Amino acid sequence: MGSSIGTNFGGTPYNNVSTGLGKLSELRFSGQNSRIGARIDALVHGMKVLAYGESDFLGTQATNSGVSTHSDSFRMRLYWVDLNNGKWELLGGQSWSMLTPGRKGISPLPSDIFYSQDMDTNYQVGIPWTRAPQFRAVYHASDVVAVGFALETADQYGGGSSGGGAIVLPSLLATPYTNTQIDLGAGTYTPPNLHPDVQAKIAFDPKVNGNLMHIEFGGFFSSFKTFNPVTRRPIRSSGRMAAPHRCMPPPRRTASSTRCTTPCSTPTTVATTSGRT
Repeated sequence: MGSSIGTNFGGTPYNNVSTGLGKLSELRFSGQNSRIGARIDALVHGMKVLAYGESDFLGTQATNSGVSTHSDSFRMRLYWVDLNNGKWELLGGQSWSMLTPGRKGISPLPSDIFYSQDMDTNYQVGIPWTRAPQFRAVYHASDVVAVGFALETADQYGGGSSGGGAIVLPSLLATPYTNTQIDLGAGTYTPPNLHPDVQAKIAFDPKVNGNLMHIEFGGFFSSFKTFNPVTRRPIRSSGRMAAPHRCMPPPRRTASSTRCTTPCSTPTTVATTSGRT
């Protein structure tokens, strides 16, 4: 794939590409997915405090990192603090997005997140995920129901990262917009954002015939704002998305059963947009 241990789903080389990469194979050894993590649990004035940090070696790579010494760059994956008092839970820091499908409740712990068991660090096509700075509040109405709200850092992204498709800008706006007002894969923190993404989720964890089931519904609200230097007018557009997710445990083995799986439905996304100038 030419993209190390993270599959570049936006740049898969097929057999008909002119470079001929689709007719070649690749076999590499890598230590990039090696992880260093720490978890601290404490009880402070009756409040449960959980601090979690996790890092790997998939940071920005030097151009000669595969030539002599494989000096893979250290990077932050997760770094957050969670406060739990009664039915309320507050989180601040970099965590998996609350919209990433879960396995249990609305939990920030990696073991409770459904991002597959793949070693591929881009996981699977169809799983919505990110790890981003955020503030989150979760209300645990009961052992079965949890409701969460979050503010998560946003990016005015228009595609183009790692070979992915990108929007085509009008010629007069290409220069003032590309990676300055809209991130087309190389903007880093240059493009401004109007406000954090506003997210909401409700999760249910009932027992059905003695088996646990996880069902959740989530959605978010996001906005883009740009300034047109030709007409000298600002442009604002907003979008909303909703997605359900269902996860069930593996069936119990029987005398005639030799394998079991964990069926989890792929989230179904319903999105709407609106804009004004």
